[in-house]
This record gives sequence, structure tokens and C-alpha cells, in this order.
Amino acid sequence: MFSYDHWREWLRAKQLETAACGFDSHFTGGGNLNVDWPERGLAGHFTFWENGLCDFCVQGPNGPFVWEMGLEANDGNLPQLFERFMTSFGGQPKSA
Repeated sequence: MFSYDHWREWLRAKQLETAACGFDSHFTGGGNLNVDWPERGLAGHFTFWENGLCDFCVQGPNGPFVWEMGLEANDGNLPQLFERFMTSFGGQPKSA
């Protein structure tokens, strides 16, 4: 099961958390969050849809180095998928 509306609001809260850690992040509506670390030249995008599919990528100056597509998200694993996305940045700009 995938509770899209619940997770959309959860992702909106994650935008505030990532910004507090020093990332340049923007909740772009729906299930979309852009997270950038300009000082390292890294840009990321995390997306999920009402059907429970999830994609994320993190790219640097030389192109994408993490590209996960068509992942099956559900109420039990979306936080872990988001953690995999954030771990792809290799750290964070500052402590929360």
C-alpha cells in the first residue's frame, strides 16, 4: 500500500530538514524534491508518484553518478529510499 497524500506531506517536511542541514532544497509540489549542494557541484532530484513508483538521481559536474528508476515505494520503505538518495551526496554541508 502507498499513502501518497501522507508521503507528499512527509516529503514537504524533508525539504525543511535538508535546508536546515545546508542543502539548497526545493519542494516542487506533488512528490518532487530537488536537493542541491552547489559547493560540491551536486544536484539531486527525488520523485514519487501516486502509483507507488519512485525515481531519484544525483549528478555532479561530469554527469549522473546515481540514477535509480522505477523503484517500488510503499508505506514501509519510502523513508529508506529517501535515505539512500541523501546518502548518495556523501555527507552534508553542515550539521542540523
